[in-house]
Amino acid sequence: MLVQSVSRTTQDISEIYYSEPNCTTHNLEEVNGIIQIDNIHDLQCLNQLSESTVKLNENIDASVTEDWNNGKGFEPIDGFEGTVIGNSKEISNLYINRLNEQHVGLFGDSSGYITSLGLNSVNIIGNDEVGGLYGHNKNPEVEYTYITGSVKATDGNAGGMIGFAQANGFIDYTYTAVELEGDNVGGIIADQTGNAPITTVSYWDIDVSQVTESEGGTGLRTEQMIGDSAEDNMEFNFDTTWKTIQNDYPKFK
Repeated sequence: MLVQSVSRTTQDISEIYYSEPNCTTHNLEEVNGIIQIDNIHDLQCLNQLSESTVKLNENIDASVTEDWNNGKGFEPIDGFEGTVIGNSKEISNLYINRLNEQHVGLFGDSSGYITSLGLNSVNIIGNDEVGGLYGHNKNPEVEYTYITGSVKATDGNAGGMIGFAQANGFIDYTYTAVELEGDNVGGIIADQTGNAPITTVSYWDIDVSQVTESEGGTGLRTEQMIGDSAEDNMEFNFDTTWKTIQNDYPKFK
């Protein structure tokens, strides 16, 4: 993988992303010390980084990942302990099918800080410790993040956000609306050990998940989380950060 310091120009929309990238040769561009994420190939190649700061510049349609890696889809990002600035962008239609693998999610076995990121309509399957955002997290620091879609563990923990959380950390101003399936499921976190992450002002949809329990967070009905009802039931800042959407969950302004 190459990291290039460049001045950002317009995105090259001609590049085709229908197959997984070769991250040993893929260029990740750096502007003022921050890695720029403009497409699904850039996102996948975070697997080559550890403690960098990265920022999403574009909404990313990840539907092409369904055809990657002989049907296994996106490869979970492991070992990343940096900062992800979501920049109020959304990753949609992420597909991961790792039936025999542990630590499965957008991030597999990773930690770090994530803010202002949306994951919409994920479809994630793994064996154990499976989550919409993290499969396994040693010190979760997540805020202003939402996840919708489906998360399934064939033989273990499935969490709307995190499959298994370890040690300290915090989860603030987040929500999940995720269909869950597994031996042990949780709307936000399926299971945890050690000093539990402090989970405040975070919600999960108990109708979509069919789950009334979670390691942290507050369960709400769908009708309490969509449209104008969200403003009455979710203690988010709807003046500056979030907006309500008719017949849908809140999104970033």
